Amino acid sequence: MRMLSKACSLVASSLPRCSSSAAPTIRGQPSLLPSVRKEWLGKPLLYGIGTLLVMPLRTLHGVGRMFGAGRFLCNMTSVSSSLQIELVPCLQDNYAYILHDVDTGTVGVVDPSEATPIINALEKRNQNLTYILNTHHHYDHTGGNLELKAKYGAKVIGSAKDRDRIPGIDITLSEGDTWMFAGHQVLVMETPGHTSGHVCYHFPGSGAIFTGDTLFSLSCGKLFEGTPQQMYSSLQKIIALPDETRVYCGHEYTLSNSKFALSIEPGNKDLQEYAANAADLRKRNTPTRWRPPSPARARAHASPPAAPSPSAAPPPSAGQLARPTLSPPFRASLGSNGRPSSNPSRPTTTTTTSPPPGSPLAQHHLAVDLCDPASLARALAGVEAVFHVDPTGDGSSFLQLHRLAVEGTRRLLAACCRSGVRTVVYTGSADVVVAGARDVVDADEDALPYPDKLGNAAIELRAQVEMMVLSADGKNGMRTCVLRPSNMFGPGDSSLVRFVAGYARSSLGKFVVGSGANMCDFTYVENVAHANICAEQALCSNASSVAGKPFFVTNDEPIETWEFMSCLMEAMGCQRPKFNLPAKILSSAALFSNMMYHKLGLQILSSPLLHPDMVYFLSCTRTLSISRARKLLGYHPIVSLEDGIMRTVGSLSELPDKLDLSRKRGSFGSSKAEKLLGSGITADILLWRDEKKTFSYVTVLFLLFYWFLLSDRTFVSSAAKILLVISLALFIHGVLPPQVFGFTVEKVTSDYFEVSQETLKNTLVWMASIWNGGIYKLRVLAEGDDWTTFLKAFAFLYCVKVMLNLQFRMLMGLVLAFMFVVFIVYEQCEEEIDSLVAFASVKVKSLVGKVIGNLPDALKAYIS
Repeated sequence: MRMLSKACSLVASSLPRCSSSAAPTIRGQPSLLPSVRKEWLGKPLLYGIGTLLVMPLRTLHGVGRMFGAGRFLCNMTSVSSSLQIELVPCLQDNYAYILHDVDTGTVGVVDPSEATPIINALEKRNQNLTYILNTHHHYDHTGGNLELKAKYGAKVIGSAKDRDRIPGIDITLSEGDTWMFAGHQVLVMETPGHTSGHVCYHFPGSGAIFTGDTLFSLSCGKLFEGTPQQMYSSLQKIIALPDETRVYCGHEYTLSNSKFALSIEPGNKDLQEYAANAADLRKRNTPTRWRPPSPARARAHASPPAAPSPSAAPPPSAGQLARPTLSPPFRASLGSNGRPSSNPSRPTTTTTTSPPPGSPLAQHHLAVDLCDPASLARALAGVEAVFHVDPTGDGSSFLQLHRLAVEGTRRLLAACCRSGVRTVVYTGSADVVVAGARDVVDADEDALPYPDKLGNAAIELRAQVEMMVLSADGKNGMRTCVLRPSNMFGPGDSSLVRFVAGYARSSLGKFVVGSGANMCDFTYVENVAHANICAEQALCSNASSVAGKPFFVTNDEPIETWEFMSCLMEAMGCQRPKFNLPAKILSSAALFSNMMYHKLGLQILSSPLLHPDMVYFLSCTRTLSISRARKLLGYHPIVSLEDGIMRTVGSLSELPDKLDLSRKRGSFGSSKAEKLLGSGITADILLWRDEKKTFSYVTVLFLLFYWFLLSDRTFVSSAAKILLVISLALFIHGVLPPQVFGFTVEKVTSDYFEVSQETLKNTLVWMASIWNGGIYKLRVLAEGDDWTTFLKAFAFLYCVKVMLNLQFRMLMGLVLAFMFVVFIVYEQCEEEIDSLVAFASVKVKSLVGKVIGNLPDALKAYIS
């Protein structure tokens, strides 16, 4: 993919020209402004009157904005307000940007990684935050959302595709949407690649675009969830912007990117000058992004492929990890990209090749059509070793997986023979021989032949690929072997960690299947990469003993399955399972559900976790001997199990998009129930995070409920007796000596009952935010255009009317029971409830559509 290799190489020497529209000003650095700005005669008068009108309202956050005073002034003057953009460094290398419209006082922030630097910057200038703009859902761009929202009542804005992944999101936008920031037009551009829901915010009137992690100086962002084609299309959108547009990115990667670019083009004078300027700025601890590149410079200087940021490089595959220790002339790592091609009959694979020493490129990637012999021949030209990775991890149909795995492997092996490849190492899985409801204890390869019946279609395909690779040994001098890792895991894992996350947030999340004492072997991904290196070297030096054989690969540290899962579950913010569920009961239910599905097409147990194979994995002991790999391959684990778990836990924020860790707290995502409750102490209590604490609150609340509402006393007399008891207790506590029978009595200080100014301020801001929100809803209803808001308000008021018809004591009892039951039930069964609500929503929409379709044309036109 040819992209912006020299993007911004001349930025240090000259600045992009300014258009006739107002350019943004940046605090602390010079910024170009138009030499002449048209001033209308009435502008000072209008601004003066507007300031006097709006100033009293600014103390309550958002009131001036709510009544549209600022927007009115902008429209009246027909002059674009000056937009100030201030860079705020966050975390280690993140950039957030504070936007300040000087005409209306509106303030926004783009991608607040953390709250403290933003709060400090706002308090320094006595500013109040109105909007939070997120380019994507990653925690290092949304980490400050909830704290800033709680402090200022700001509205969080993000992509509609990330509505469930951006904390505290209020407003969702999509491709082509136009949003107004204090009179400034903001165009939303969907730029998938780094993530599937990434967006950029373009301020055309101010000549600015905030690209998040799509475009950096001399590089594009890491491809976490998208494809190279998507990233290329996204960059094309940015390049097509006007020449004067200035780019504001999300990270400080310039120095490392310039080093990589110079390793490819060491004689490029522009790059040398730009790298020297960047190095000088970083020595002075100055950001290099004060003068970002314009799209015009990106177009003018784009030539070789862009250098991906080293700190944003994709997670290494086994072949990439193996590359540094391989000897010349050429090695290649081939594995399924997990995405069947648009033509299912033409499977593809991704090739990573490492050239000989002295070559200007460290590696390059090729999308190879396995049905095209010429394409395979070009990819394998000069290659001596091929590392073929299990291609069945994708969730595609059986037909697509069969074409990708079996037919693709057959063509690949044939092409290897024709190209003179010397060694082929296939990395499959131990599942091909370890399956079923039986315990496997320290078994070696000879003790575990292929079973008569394999567990599922994916395991059957792996077995076929493994047999094909082993049977190809000796053809045209090519030597092959197979590696069978057991339960592979690591950073970026979308299989085992996905399963643990799904189990943790399912209805079974509090249960241990079986006794919990079953042992299992796990394999860290870097050890699998090391095993590939050892196998290739052994095939070259000791082919007679190694070729044509399978080898178990593990960390050689058996651990209780539930101990391993509990470590990951705790890292996700979930509690360890405490209750045991008999495995036989669950496996019987799973077998019955499986039989009903295959025989009658009835899906009784909807959860994919309740598959017989999953139950066997959770309840059976499965440990393997790696003595053959130690003896013949020279394999020894290079990363311990404990270190592997810690590295995996540390990378949970970088997991793929579809891996929903909705119960991870205080990090990069919360469950919907937790978000609804504010992700604070209320959520911890109502979601039973600490069962003792929650039980204490339940007890106290129900005692108060009985004391005030179920006893025969009046509310006033009950309250008076409670206050009398509290006063007496405080008095007795006050006269007690510091030591009573050896126990220390902690005295209550005079400031214990004081309310801090910060707490009072936050409370008032919260109340003002609620009031502003209510007034806004009334304005929307008064306009008569938003039927959705009207129906929601009607349904809410009707529910209030129904509840007020109940006796007060009954209503309060229902509320108490509702609080401590409904939220935890929703969190435990979120998927099932959401699917039921979605189904009901589709049915209701269908019914409404039919009703509207039968209305007269005039009424339908009015409704639409």
